[in-house]
Amino acid sequence: MSDKIMSKKIISGIILKELNSVDGWNYSSEKNCIEKTFHFKGFNSAMLFCNAVAFLANKYQHHPELYISFNKVTVSCQTHNTDDSSNSLSGKITELDLTIAKEINNILAIGR
Repeated sequence: MSDKIMSKKIISGIILKELNSVDGWNYSSEKNCIEKTFHFKGFNSAMLFCNAVAFLANKYQHHPELYISFNKVTVSCQTHNTDDSSNSLSGKITELDLTIAKEINNILAIGR
């Protein structure tokens, strides 16, 4: 899929519909992002997960926010930068955010 298609803004009603297909992720209207909290057995497992997310984020050149609290990691996704010269998508939810969320879920599915 091209970058221009991937960075297309998703209208809020569509976000909620699309999130139904992304297990465990929720839309935060307060932060205007999608997010999910992951729980692990301990700190080392949480950090391994964060490193896997970092690798994935670099692959897509789309970097979520990670909040680490011992055995919990909350991941928040929203588009910060785009190739759009007006940067009108900054701070919005895009198709790429949903793609990253699905890929992050796949990290854990592979480890099971």
